[in-house]
Amino acid sequence: NPATSQQYTVRITNSDGCFIDRTVTLSAATCNCTAPVLTDLTNESICVGGSFTMTNVTTSVTNSVSVNYQWYNNNGTDNANTNAISGQTEAALTSLPTGVGSYSYRVEATRMDDSSCKTSKTVTLVIHALPTAMAATTTATCMSGTSTANSDGKITISDFAASDTYQYSTSNTFNSETATPSSPMMIPMGGMIVSNLVNPATSQQYTVRITNSDGCFIDRTVT
Repeated sequence: NPATSQQYTVRITNSDGCFIDRTVTLSAATCNCTAPVLTDLTNESICVGGSFTMTNVTTSVTNSVSVNYQWYNNNGTDNANTNAISGQTEAALTSLPTGVGSYSYRVEATRMDDSSCKTSKTVTLVIHALPTAMAATTTATCMSGTSTANSDGKITISDFAASDTYQYSTSNTFNSETATPSSPMMIPMGGMIVSNLVNPATSQQYTVRITNSDGCFIDRTVT
């Protein structure tokens, strides 16, 4: 862009060697756009059933410019287009994803007094799946020829991923303070996590917490 108008002369020559000169003028462009300055958005990952933090998907203008907002899909893995999102015309994205996947969004802020003057910010939201593993108990066996039970009750986990971990505690809710083991451990091959449970006087509930590699967990209560 020239500081002032700039002339250029173009010489055009045909196959007979004859030419003509054409002079054109490039005028200086006047750019008066003071673009909106937006606060950053924050990428976030949650587990199925969790909630995204609204401040992470809310922007604001920091240079006192009046704007109109529009949110768009931004070619995420699971929202692979750049379409405007209907009804999402405020500073906060409120039409949030709920299914497992990775989603990218872009918010565009356009000056109210100059539609060519705009800026944008992007954010990625990820929803991780919960473990799908199940848990079951095996009742203690009886000592041969007696009315006494062995201390060999078992809890076994099935349908688990190789990277899943476990803890368990007594009662129908998981208690991290009394859990065994004290910190999560990998589920052993075969899924048996305990094989020496004392035979209870009455039915005893245990809650097994199974956590996957994304940090998402599910609690399974068995009796």
